[in-house]
Amino acid sequence: MTAAEVALGVDLGSHGVRVAAARGREVLAEASRLYPGALPPARRPLETYWRTLVLVVRDLPDEVRAAVGAMAVAAIRGSVVALGADGEPLSEVLPDFDVVSLETMPEVRAAVGAAPVARTGCPVFPLSGLPKLSHLMRRTVAVPGSRLVGPQDAVNRLLTGRLAMGVGVARRLGILRAETAEPDGELLGALGLSHVLPELVAIDEVVGGLLPEAADALGLRHGIPVVSAPGDTPVALRGLADSPDFASRVLLASLSTTTVTSVVSAPGVAARLAGDLTYEVLRGDLSAPGSRAVEGGDGTGMFQVDWLCGLLRCRAEELDALAGARVSDASLAIDTPFMDVWGTGRAGSIEGLVRETGPAELAFAVLAAVADGAIRMIERLSAHSAPDIVVLAGGGARSRTVRSRIEAAAGIPVLSLADRQLAALGAAVVAARATGIPAEVAA
Repeated sequence: MTAAEVALGVDLGSHGVRVAAARGREVLAEASRLYPGALPPARRPLETYWRTLVLVVRDLPDEVRAAVGAMAVAAIRGSVVALGADGEPLSEVLPDFDVVSLETMPEVRAAVGAAPVARTGCPVFPLSGLPKLSHLMRRTVAVPGSRLVGPQDAVNRLLTGRLAMGVGVARRLGILRAETAEPDGELLGALGLSHVLPELVAIDEVVGGLLPEAADALGLRHGIPVVSAPGDTPVALRGLADSPDFASRVLLASLSTTTVTSVVSAPGVAARLAGDLTYEVLRGDLSAPGSRAVEGGDGTGMFQVDWLCGLLRCRAEELDALAGARVSDASLAIDTPFMDVWGTGRAGSIEGLVRETGPAELAFAVLAAVADGAIRMIERLSAHSAPDIVVLAGGGARSRTVRSRIEAAAGIPVLSLADRQLAALGAAVVAARATGIPAEVAA
């Protein structure tokens, strides 16, 4: 293995950091580590992201790290952190599902107007960034030189010394004009955000070279290029789209921690679904010229699994076996809190209990809810642009109960890639393409 022939992709996920190293179509190594501390949607210090990143990159074989010639970092879209003029954090990283979104959404909706998707390409909803930007602006407006960025921007600053906001981050923050990659100056002015955002850096553009101190911490070579990547779901979709193993129309169902997200990728798809705020149009995040994608989210995501595991004092991987032992087919309706399920808002309800209801019935009901949320989004997006294959990713795809329920309903081939680090692989594709390393990655 020679130097500079491997691309390294990093995904700053909700539970932890995932990395993938690829050479051409060959995935050489993958690794992941959980963040210490509370489950998502927890606020974490930026230092936690950095320390976990260092550890997980160090988990890769020495010979793989020695051959890395470029890297790119992706992260959960909609997460935000405040940095001071010196780059030091002024806040914890607010996760995509932070409860403060509910407090500031009314004023953000008023500023954006009646058609947010048409204006910015991003709906105003709890996972978007504008509500959290507005919250942090109130805390940092008096700090001269403060900046609001996504966690991947903050990590890229630690890697390169340059503070810039990736266009992929800015899209989900809802601060760009829908038809361009230019900031919506009128909107930013209305919310008092014009002075707290750094320069933009385009997707596929090199942010900078890896600083010696960062390189030494990670065990990588000094000066390798660090490339600006899209956010988690579009970068995973890019990795699939660049793979020779898939047809042109792929529906990616990411059964992630806090939501179910489905994306249809097809050249020429133009969506205007502004009536449903769970949809957005991804523009410029995909590799093929003119590619567009439609995205939808469902609130019955994997956070329900974490909620149930807390209730039953069990691990997520134990739920399948537990669900298989159920003796009652009574239908249960489980209503878990939409936000902050491990914080102050712990209220929830379970309806339809009968005498036979036990842990097994609860386990099946929650797993079925995760699957049914994905099925609803698959059906809605397939009606808009029919896919050739459904690819399941994320923690929920590891569940046999979830997979079998989706397979029975889909009507087209369903492939589970739960054990692949798709977002990290997609980031490796971005790094490779931007720097000339052979980039085809086999899924």
